[in-house]
Amino acid sequence: MLLEVVLALSFFVLAATVITGGLNASVQETERLRLNVHASNLAISLLSELQMGIKPVESAGPEPFEASFQMWTWQIQVSPIDDASESGLPLRNVEVIVRHDTRPIVRRLTQFIVPHPAGALTPSTNSPPATLDDRSIPALPF
Repeated sequence: MLLEVVLALSFFVLAATVITGGLNASVQETERLRLNVHASNLAISLLSELQMGIKPVESAGPEPFEASFQMWTWQIQVSPIDDASESGLPLRNVEVIVRHDTRPIVRRLTQFIVPHPAGALTPSTNSPPATLDDRSIPALPF
């Protein structure tokens, strides 16, 4: 009877160890995925600022993000395209790199961007948003 109890207890300890290890791996993977998604969101936001002309389309960084994202740094690498587009616009190959300071998380996004003219749009511009009136919306044939 004592042998059965010891055997059952050892099976219980073994099962608890396996389950705890699985849960620990799951929690670590979830944290890694959360950080990867956060890095993607930061990179997309930075690339959007470049597309809208809020930030200049030029190489910069690595620089830290604002205070709420202090564990992250960003870098922008810009290179001109040798072959001009058919429209004659000066395309730039823009790569946005977002890194976590303590974890091995790096997110890179690359896109072709036509730079805005200097001063085309700045965050301090207080122009009202464009509105549509009924005359500017084309009628759809039904």
